[in-house]
Amino acid sequence: MNVLKYASEIAEPKPLPLPSDRKELPIFNTDCLPKVIAEYVDNLANAIQQPKQYIATSCLVSIAGLLGNKVCLDVDDRKAYPILWGMLIGDSGTGKTPSINEPMQTIKEIDKQLLDDYLKDYANYQTVLELYDIELKTLKANLKDCKDEQKQSIKALFLNPIWSAS
Repeated sequence: MNVLKYASEIAEPKPLPLPSDRKELPIFNTDCLPKVIAEYVDNLANAIQQPKQYIATSCLVSIAGLLGNKVCLDVDDRKAYPILWGMLIGDSGTGKTPSINEPMQTIKEIDKQLLDDYLKDYANYQTVLELYDIELKTLKANLKDCKDEQKQSIKALFLNPIWSAS
């Protein structure tokens, strides 16, 4: 036997065949979901012609992500938070991506709004910081021209500002 052929067989083992006695999966029933989510899943599945189980999985994982650690269940002496992981398994073209994207749209909109708010706040902060720097440079320049008594009172103002908490 050729050494290279043997090495390639070891490095790339052949997959085992799937068992032929696989059981049929039950049909997904939206009755197990809360009414408002079940209606959303049914309507969206009909609108985008995708499997209900894909959409339900995406919805539940999205809702858990939105809730985060803001809500929990008290279970015995511990708290249970809505941490969900979801995975959609299907052949190419079975609608996995549209089933994820549509329920995630609300989260993307919320995220975009929060980012926009942050960017506005950050721009305002940068403006205030620039104004503060200009004012500080002006005060330092004016401090050079002051008499010694005035310098001490200005330095005291900076060391003990009137707005600081006592």
